[in-house]
Amino acid sequence: MTAVLARRRAALLVAGTIATVALALGAIFDTAGAANGLLFAFLVWLAIPIGSAVLMEIHTLTGGAWGRALRPVLADCAATVPVFIVPFVFIILGARTVYPWAADASATKWRDVSAGYLNVQGFALRALVIWAVWCLIAAAPRPRRAERLWAGIGLALYGITISIAAVDWSMSLSPKWASTSYAAITAIGQITAALAFAALLQTLASRAETEDVAGLILACLLGYAYLSFMQYLVIWSGNLPDRANWYVARVHHGWALIEGLAILAGAAAFLILLRRKARQSGRATAAAAVLVLAALLLDRLWQTVPSLPEARPWAVILATVALGCLWIGLAGRVAWPPRQEALGRV
Repeated sequence: MTAVLARRRAALLVAGTIATVALALGAIFDTAGAANGLLFAFLVWLAIPIGSAVLMEIHTLTGGAWGRALRPVLADCAATVPVFIVPFVFIILGARTVYPWAADASATKWRDVSAGYLNVQGFALRALVIWAVWCLIAAAPRPRRAERLWAGIGLALYGITISIAAVDWSMSLSPKWASTSYAAITAIGQITAALAFAALLQTLASRAETEDVAGLILACLLGYAYLSFMQYLVIWSGNLPDRANWYVARVHHGWALIEGLAILAGAAAFLILLRRKARQSGRATAAAAVLVLAALLLDRLWQTVPSLPEARPWAVILATVALGCLWIGLAGRVAWPPRQEALGRV
């Protein structure tokens, strides 16, 4: 088993290295395209390790068989949060090719916002604080007697920092658009991605564990869908043209099809998990987890890339493969076990 996992990790690391080299060569000829692709990949893959750290804090406070069952994968994923500082450094260095406000202060709706908040220096300073907090949440040792206290503090700090990170790293790609629910959507998306990823990889020992995990995936999926739809409904019913333009840009050029596929994948996962027998089945839960991850990936693509005019398909694909393969290869146990174990028991 160890030899098999070692070979798979080595293959992932080799594939990630090749994709990284190809992306670096592409950056020589199209720096903006490579930087835009890297940002998308960063947002996609970061969701799983930080979501894993948050799930561990939640389990420390609430307990439950689901957390004990998923902890091996969650712990390995959470431990890799500091790894994502490396691609983020390149994103900061290329901020003027990615974020409109970094290249032109007049890109924001209000000039004082650029002067006081959306500027490269403030962006980097806030990111430094965010990374310090997230590394503390993910990797800091906890005194056993005060573990629950630390978990509560960690969740409170996550709530504050994700509100800043979602605005700075993602929503500010469209600096004239704003949504008060965007940070909450981002947070529940991270938790859902981590839960689905861990459920896909971790062997669940009993039907009770499987049902608990499947039920949590279902709840998170419903929460993500509800918040996303309410964001759209509020903007539509409020007849807010400056905010509706964000959705208009995601209707043309095939983006409606991308979001349609995301909705279909999410709906399929929902219908699978709606049945109790399916929630008790390892195979059905694994299938639903794959669909959830696909839905989140497509939705992130739909949310992000239309705001990245310099993004190129080759850069998006290479960056996603490079960062994903390198991260999974580095994440200890997070190298796919044999299929029958990954699927769990029926």
